[in-house]
Amino acid sequence: MKRILVACPMTREADMLRHLLGERDGLEVTASGIGIKRTLPLLLRRLREDPPDLLVFTGSVTQLNPALSYRRVVLPGSWTLEPGGPTFQCSVVPGLILAESVVPIGLALSISRPVMRPQQREQLFAETGAEVYDSVTAAVIRIAGTSQVPVVTPKIIANTVDSGLMTFWGQLELSITPLGDYLSAILERIHES
Repeated sequence: MKRILVACPMTREADMLRHLLGERDGLEVTASGIGIKRTLPLLLRRLREDPPDLLVFTGSVTQLNPALSYRRVVLPGSWTLEPGGPTFQCSVVPGLILAESVVPIGLALSISRPVMRPQQREQLFAETGAEVYDSVTAAVIRIAGTSQVPVVTPKIIANTVDSGLMTFWGQLELSITPLGDYLSAILERIHES
């Protein structure tokens, strides 16, 4: 039986995913806290004391690539820490690409401050090639690597130029259900392998 830790920064996201995924043998869902200062110590301690077979670091991201739509599940192949910073590869786990459920993307970005204006997002996408961003995932991949724990990072787009975070959070169950459905399907495949 594989032991899988599903972690995301926000407690509301973790609670909703725990509800959507239900009780499963070998599965733990936890909130890691918002930002590097909260997330890294908690996950580093957890990965060292009781490492899972797989870390699924998930949750919401903000769109940089205007072709990606609101409430779409994306699966980045790598993350970079700040523009021009080091890049960290996600683990390759068979069965994660489910045709209609997820959009595989190349690069994602973790940055320390939000990018709100459409022109700034367009510029960041053009300069870096990163299609989405958050504040912490690149650093999580780095510590998972030092702990020798495979990590994948399926995310859901919660904020686009045309939407906004208030809509996502105001309708959290509806907003996060596509991510819960995707995670449920890949968990089944992982446990079967």
